Amino acid sequence: MKLLVFEALTSGYIRNRDSSIMAEALAMLKAVVNDFYKMGLDVSVVINKELLGYSYGLQGNIIKVDKLDISILKRLAIRFDYTYIIAPEADGIYSNLLSNLEGLHLNPEVDAINQVINKEKLYNNLRSKGFYVPSEYPIDNESFSKSVSPLIIKPKIGIGCEGMRLVTYLDQFKDNLSSLDTENFIIQEFIPGIPSSISLVTDGSTVIPLSINRQFIRYRPPGYFGGYTPLDLPIEINIFKLSEKIMRLYPQLKGYVGIDLVISNDKVYIMEINPRLTVSYVGLSHIIDINPAKLIINASINKLDHYVPRYIKSAYFHKTRVEGNLMLINKVGYRDIEVFTPPIPIENKRLGFSFILSTGETVEEAKLKYVKFIEKANAVSGLKTHP
Repeated sequence: MKLLVFEALTSGYIRNRDSSIMAEALAMLKAVVNDFYKMGLDVSVVINKELLGYSYGLQGNIIKVDKLDISILKRLAIRFDYTYIIAPEADGIYSNLLSNLEGLHLNPEVDAINQVINKEKLYNNLRSKGFYVPSEYPIDNESFSKSVSPLIIKPKIGIGCEGMRLVTYLDQFKDNLSSLDTENFIIQEFIPGIPSSISLVTDGSTVIPLSINRQFIRYRPPGYFGGYTPLDLPIEINIFKLSEKIMRLYPQLKGYVGIDLVISNDKVYIMEINPRLTVSYVGLSHIIDINPAKLIINASINKLDHYVPRYIKSAYFHKTRVEGNLMLINKVGYRDIEVFTPPIPIENKRLGFSFILSTGETVEEAKLKYVKFIEKANAVSGLKTHP
């Protein structure tokens, strides 16, 4: 099988990017491409020339590009048996790529994607079926004054924490309201609890939950900073069964899917359904007793067999801010630690974000190795890291 893997940011298809989001994009790309490569596939990956110096460790055939547009991609895609696309849903980028690239994709159909990416429509459907979702409020001052503070303002269609704002008092809300695009944003209650996610594969009928992952989310400023897997649940609810019930509502979704959750007391709130690869795949790839890329392919071509995941270790993966002489981070050695993606300086040549991956028999062991690595890194002259 000849497979083309394309990620929108690392290829340069999306030019407006920052070092934090780029770290997430490169981490997903490297993890899944290397897993496809381990399967023995003839895999090629599109990389922008500016990032060649940061894509070491990426297996397969590298297709170097400069200025990339849809016409170039179309000419590339027709040379391959399949394409696998990693792209954000915002601004219709993901759907447009799938619609315009000819051939067979290891991704869901566009109609299936459009069923879940609008959070307002998603919440209405899930709520009507008895699932817990955040309460929403009209975008006006009166509704805010009657609601429970704090609130979250975020795009109806977006990825991760991009565009999200935490509002805790009325004046702050009024300041945000004056510049808010009311057609494209929603306001919802803030759910305190444990941010987490489910990684799963599905062929539309068979649903295989693979892992429950802890997410590290910050709200000021908002951002996603990695996580660990597997997550030991503090409640007795079978979240794997819950994810299967959710996916029964969307049988057209195929391939890898991520479901974002918040576990709050004895309830599980559904925050997003991501019909694409998510960063948690980085950890999943290192803990499971099967190559998850094989499951992605089987799910996408309707050959998914039942499988019960078994974990051989735990993974802790943290997006870490690095300052100074950035490439020195690669010289910091520690057992079971990998600088999975190097810091890429975009806004500042002495500032970038790196994904640090550690593994261990338990999550606690993996986390301790990460902490020790950070301590060792900060002892290096000319280097400063921020967990």
